[in-house]
Amino acid sequence: MAAIIVLTGRVEAGRRTQGFIESLNYFPALRVLESSIRLNEGWAGHRAGQFAFVRSSKSERAHPYTIASAWNGNDPRITFITKALGDHTSTLHERLKVGMAVTVEGPYGCFDFDDEKPRQIWFCGPPGFGQALRRDFIARGLAASAFHQELFEMR
Repeated sequence: MAAIIVLTGRVEAGRRTQGFIESLNYFPALRVLESSIRLNEGWAGHRAGQFAFVRSSKSERAHPYTIASAWNGNDPRITFITKALGDHTSTLHERLKVGMAVTVEGPYGCFDFDDEKPRQIWFCGPPGFGQALRRDFIARGLAASAFHQELFEMR
């Protein structure tokens, strides 16, 4: 039953919200695109450090992006800051247009400060780099339980 639910796309169905691109700002020297999306009703909100999957056309797969904005239910907008790192992200600034409809799915992840730890570190990136950082921080006195690393690897 679980496999059928996953394969038919029902797991994420309740987490999808439609919206449209409200603004795009490309910073060529940094190869970074700032995208602001106005969300329709249905988005439950998000917290700093979470990510969402975004799809701008039915012919493409949804891609994960880190959310770079705080949630305000009175102003249902979400902002992503995207570094051009691969084939897909390198052409986003050319393909996306203000007013374009998008589907946002999420939020996912739980990088937050909802505990009593006075010192902690939030890492999302290449697994090898995260492991090296973890090793170095622990060697310098950070408790192992205070280093959090997202458990996914990009394609």
